[in-house]
Amino acid sequence: PRSTLFPYTTLFRSLKQDPRYFRMAQGGVGKRAWYSVSRIFITRTDSGRETVNASELLGNGIAAGIGLSYYPDNRDVPDYLENWGIALATDASSQVLKEFWPDVKRWWYVKRHRAVQ
Repeated sequence: PRSTLFPYTTLFRSLKQDPRYFRMAQGGVGKRAWYSVSRIFITRTDSGRETVNASELLGNGIAAGIGLSYYPDNRDVPDYLENWGIALATDASSQVLKEFWPDVKRWWYVKRHRAVQ
């Protein structure tokens, strides 16, 4: 989302973390789903090592705080944690789609072209 663009780009650069998602692409569905969700908490540094995905966690935290500034009635910790959790869950589901979409696309393409022949 656009609201998280500035925190993400600033944090990724300053923390020297790679914002890209790297697919596992092989293995069972459960293992790949767990891997894709875990990328919310684990990322690679610019040098290729794994580290805590502080830019993702902090970026979503900052965005959740900014989002609450528009609603003066909802400026408490539970609402903040809810917004933060929703942002993390949204990003996690996006990672799952990135992991499996090429497989779904390939399956659909093959199924569709077999039916035409």
